[in-house]
Amino acid sequence: MQEKKSYLFLCDQSTESECLQKLLVGTTQTNSLWAVTVTAGDVIYLFNYQTGVIRGPYVASSGADCHDPTAWGGKFPVQIRISRTPETRQSDNHRKDAPSFLRKRRPHHDLASNASELFSWIQQHGTPVE
Repeated sequence: MQEKKSYLFLCDQSTESECLQKLLVGTTQTNSLWAVTVTAGDVIYLFNYQTGVIRGPYVASSGADCHDPTAWGGKFPVQIRISRTPETRQSDNHRKDAPSFLRKRRPHHDLASNASELFSWIQQHGTPVE
């Protein structure tokens, strides 16, 4: 059985609403090496690096592909479809108890050892996402 991996996708104020409306996250071709390893069932978090708001966990409902060529004006063609779960919450990295890796200017995309810390923190301090 393949282990689920956890990934952090970044957004900003101009891309966040489209991610949430379409339940789609994406990245550029140049930044796609890690994104093409995402498979359906993997855990996804969405982090707005401008506001500090993080949402998740979502579940990847697809692998990487260009699912919607018009999304974000075509700037992010490597895309993953996501689904909400009963555990999907939101919080922000300005909280004193936020995981320290969220305070980096651009946190690493593959959460690896930070995944369980992030899941526990957002479950404890996050509010449900509708």
